[in-house]
Amino acid sequence: MRHPRFSVLLPVRDRAEVVGRTVAGVLAQTFGDLELIVVDLGSTDRTLDAVRAVADDRVVIFEPDHDVTATAEPSYRDALGMARGRWATVINADVDVDAAWLARIGRLADGSGAGFVSCGGRQIDPRGTISEFRPVVDGGGPTACLRAGAFATTTDRLRSAADLIGDELDAGRGHAAEVDPAGHFGRVALDLAVLDGAVVLHSPELLLSWHDYCPDPSTAHRTDDEMQFHLALQGIDAQARTPIPDERLLARYATAGAMAAVRLQQGRDARRLFRVACRARPEVRDHWTRLLAAHLGPLGQRMCGSTVAAE
Repeated sequence: MRHPRFSVLLPVRDRAEVVGRTVAGVLAQTFGDLELIVVDLGSTDRTLDAVRAVADDRVVIFEPDHDVTATAEPSYRDALGMARGRWATVINADVDVDAAWLARIGRLADGSGAGFVSCGGRQIDPRGTISEFRPVVDGGGPTACLRAGAFATTTDRLRSAADLIGDELDAGRGHAAEVDPAGHFGRVALDLAVLDGAVVLHSPELLLSWHDYCPDPSTAHRTDDEMQFHLALQGIDAQARTPIPDERLLARYATAGAMAAVRLQQGRDARRLFRVACRARPEVRDHWTRLLAAHLGPLGQRMCGSTVAAE
């Protein structure tokens, strides 16, 4: 079995509205040699449906078989145990990664032989105010940024970090599923890197964003088609921000969104998205058939429903 360069760990709980954007952003990396392990911490909403809507075969969903509402750390350790990547990082559903995120981290590690690499990012509040965070010296140790997605290290080292902090957090924290693990893992992994004598490298580049979201109660009542349309737009946005879009994913997102728009009787949106699918994969005749059908009203709606996109 081929081992990817990076394993990206995404613990998530009840973030259906935003997790699709995070997953799509990881899959839109210019460096695609990765796997994304989504660790479900007991979601009760449509979080996993959202993940599946934008995922491809690089995404693995890990659903623990124990009660994660009391403690989440065993879930992280188990998920890291199945990670196949040589390097690993931890993100969360509030992270929006730039298209070159993993490419830059990998290049920094390769060029220096580093065992721990970190970068900067942007904090975006609900009003759109942006604050920049770059690696800093913390407590006399190496310069680093330990926020979600801002650091990466070897997978073995991150596993060791998870093993070391697991019992401590289990004993000292209730409702650990609500705790962002990235900072905890990053701190211990950084200490382990120093003890191992590994090179610790940082870059001032801002390669990702962290969003402060205010939940909108109205979004909890989206219909299935409204949710499908919303997720399709998240996927398309991620593909639009990479210089190397995946034509298959782009066409799939566009087709799913267009079909939802047809059922929602949003003809203009349906035609716009069918055109995106046509441009992404012009060799697939079903895309053109659906675009034509989208101009034909109720008859076209039935025609759209009767065709199956060639993937």
